[in-house]
Formats: sequence, C-alpha cells, structure tokens
Amino acid sequence: MNEFDDEQQPEISEETWMLMQRLHWTWMSDYTGQDMNVLTDKFEEWCNSKTTEELDEILGVEEAPENENLHSAEDIIKSMWKD
Repeated sequence: MNEFDDEQQPEISEETWMLMQRLHWTWMSDYTGQDMNVLTDKFEEWCNSKTTEELDEILGVEEAPENENLHSAEDIIKSMWKD
C-alpha cells in the first residue's frame, strides 16, 4: 500500500498543467532531436492508431460519460496547445 493513498493529492491548476505539458514536449523535442511539428504529427498518428478502450486504459479512465466521445486525437492535441 502506498503511504500517500490516504492523503489528499493537491489540485494542479490549469496553468501549471499547461506549463508541464510544454516542458514535456520541449524535453521530447530536445531528447529526440525532432522538430515539435514532427512530434505532434507522430503523436496524432499514434493516438489515431489506438482504440477508445486502449486510450481509456492509458489515461486511466474508469467510466466514460454516456453518449459522449471522451477523447479524440484532435481533442487531445487541441488541449495541449490551449493558451
């Protein structure tokens, strides 16, 4: 059992989340030597290659909202670049 299981995790602000995403993408670009546009295209291809169930498992979704598309590659990409 994890010692943090009973502790409430702090909320992460939207601004902090966006900064973490940018940091992660910048690191991936630097690490791979690939341009951000190339990585974005490859990420979109990868997302499109996954089923909804696979994405649910990766994202840790336990229950999808009824009659609603929870996520698409386009939605994920758009959310990553919101300002």
